[in-house]
Amino acid sequence: MNMIREDWFPTSIWYGYLDFNTENIKNLCLEQRKIDPEGRKISNIGGWQSQDNINLKKEFKSFFDSINSKLEYIHKDIGPSFKTKITNAWININGPYDYNNKHVHAWSTLSGCVYIDTDNESGKIVFTNPTNQDLYPFHLDSENKNSRYFSAVDYKPKNNKIIIFPSWIEHEVLPSRNTKTERISISFNSLQVN
Repeated sequence: MNMIREDWFPTSIWYGYLDFNTENIKNLCLEQRKIDPEGRKISNIGGWQSQDNINLKKEFKSFFDSINSKLEYIHKDIGPSFKTKITNAWININGPYDYNNKHVHAWSTLSGCVYIDTDNESGKIVFTNPTNQDLYPFHLDSENKNSRYFSAVDYKPKNNKIIIFPSWIEHEVLPSRNTKTERISISFNSLQVN
């Protein structure tokens, strides 16, 4: 008799692109840094991070409308009665060698990041396998790859790219090297409302 495989604990990560003028949003982000040059420190090592209320600022309304349209797609993908609402959002401006330590977004359901200004050398976002498989002798060589058993997966930043993921998955942002470009992104959390 053949074995039957059931996948019980998959982790979905969604990505796509928003259709907006990155130059306008970039200028709004840089303006926020001028207003609050100290910013805050959460998981960021170096760089600047805004307070987490930009989703409430009227000049960002159309930008967050675009994010909500992507969330609607994910809501349908998860289930017919599933819905989240954005609860907070903040700007990240990281210069060369700035990075974000491994962290999760507690007290949220889905989290995400939108890249506003990047270049080819911008540091990637890396998601860690939540099963702690690295504690066990189970490794696949390059000829026997299977995404269910990767220890980590990364996504390269590109302007207008949006990545949405379960808030509990541990992730980090690598430093940008060999560049003078500041990597600008906007991160957000959403909470299930039903």
